Amino acid sequence: MELLLDLKIDRLLKNKYCYTIAVAIIFFACEEANTDTSTKKNGDSYGDKTGDLSVSGFFTDTLSHEGELRQYLTYTPEIYTSSGIPTPLLFNFHGGSGSASGQVYTADFRPIADTANFILVYPQGTFGSTWNSSLPSNPQTKMFVDDFGFVDAMIKRINKDYRFGIDTSRVYAIGFSNGADISLSLACVRSEKIAAVASVSGLLDRHTAQNSNPSSVAIMSIHGTNDYQRPYGYGLGGYYFAIDELIEYWSAKNNFAGQAQVETYNTGNKAIEFIRFGDMIEHYKVVNGEHSWLNVSRNGQTTNQKIWNFVSKFDINGMIR
Repeated sequence: MELLLDLKIDRLLKNKYCYTIAVAIIFFACEEANTDTSTKKNGDSYGDKTGDLSVSGFFTDTLSHEGELRQYLTYTPEIYTSSGIPTPLLFNFHGGSGSASGQVYTADFRPIADTANFILVYPQGTFGSTWNSSLPSNPQTKMFVDDFGFVDAMIKRINKDYRFGIDTSRVYAIGFSNGADISLSLACVRSEKIAAVASVSGLLDRHTAQNSNPSSVAIMSIHGTNDYQRPYGYGLGGYYFAIDELIEYWSAKNNFAGQAQVETYNTGNKAIEFIRFGDMIEHYKVVNGEHSWLNVSRNGQTTNQKIWNFVSKFDINGMIR
């Protein structure tokens, strides 16, 4: 009870303090790009806990990255306070033109966080509320937002913000559509930080994959065969891998050369092919599934629970033994 009260008091103090800091950030943003402008004298940095992304149970955090104020929603389960230990961190990225708050309602992981004890973060995209999943070296990209760096900044900030910190060996990225795209790209460009990813209706940026040399990362992909925004069989305009290419790419990176294991089952009116490529890669092929947060529930486990059950088996060194 004392720890919980302390944490609530800490957050109230952060609210009061960071309102002033947020004003300063806006004024000085152009001069202080790529810095954490909201810092206390002891070096701890805090984000603004107010804003227009408000969802019940979440704090809206703000940091300055590349001279722009970026926001993200943070949910900390009560069990975090009583545990007294660093916990995993799960990023959940919204789709293009979506929002952090909208993704909460699309894929709400709070009930799982409450029992599994992890910090849950829903970041907000920019540049039309999208994510840049490509490297700056890509001549085809029209986006120059450094969202990979934004993720770095969030990890650093969150690890400072909370009393017991995070388990930096267990940082996970999941998302829908364009949010799944960046999750898959993070596995390529931040394999030293991201232990596992899960993609729902997303594809891997070809340029990012071909110009990265990631170490092993656990990958889950859930995709519908009738997804016309992220086509299953032929990618997207040559800029993104098709699903078969995605699996081939990560099979090579994860040193899998064996025989895939396939199970079939039905959920609702959809047939699901569940395909395992060793321990590190799982794919759910939803026959006639469209572009949505797909339902692959089975034996009482929802899509969200399946995702957590998969990613949580891994840390940065591979499967947790």
